[in-house]
Amino acid sequence: MPGAVVVGPSIVITTVPASRTGTVTSSTATPRATPIPPVPAGTIKFGGGGDTSVTQHCNGTQPLAALAIFLDNGHSNVPVDWWVNVAQATPDGKLPWAVANLPYGTLPAGKSTSVTLTPAVSLCTLLAGGAVPVTFTADIDYGGVGGFRITDMVVPGAGPTPTDTATANATP
Repeated sequence: MPGAVVVGPSIVITTVPASRTGTVTSSTATPRATPIPPVPAGTIKFGGGGDTSVTQHCNGTQPLAALAIFLDNGHSNVPVDWWVNVAQATPDGKLPWAVANLPYGTLPAGKSTSVTLTPAVSLCTLLAGGAVPVTFTADIDYGGVGGFRITDMVVPGAGPTPTDTATANATP
């Protein structure tokens, strides 16, 4: 915008001539603040909003239950981009610790959706016999301006039951 100075995110100062007719004999530009309406921000909420912690207990080597994540853009008048970031791997380093059924998307204004975060099937098997709970995280980011963290503390179960080993006695 020619002759404009941005003062802040919602105020721009422009210069306008004091008179559009007549002879200008001196500087007659008068600064005038012109408010610019703020850009509407999208809103995504997780349940009640914010970070969420869950504790899951391994039942032997059985897979863990999936986690439901609710995304709500119902109080917004703009669509919001969102994505799930699962940065940690399973203890063997071969797979992400969990996978989202919808890893990213654009949530239209006034709408909501749910995402399922499913822990790797092998997670409890890989943790079996461990003595200390292991914490895994997933970040839900939105609009490039915010996000929240899902923390899943997994309590390992007992290791696999040892199988009986057949022994043979040899007699000379």
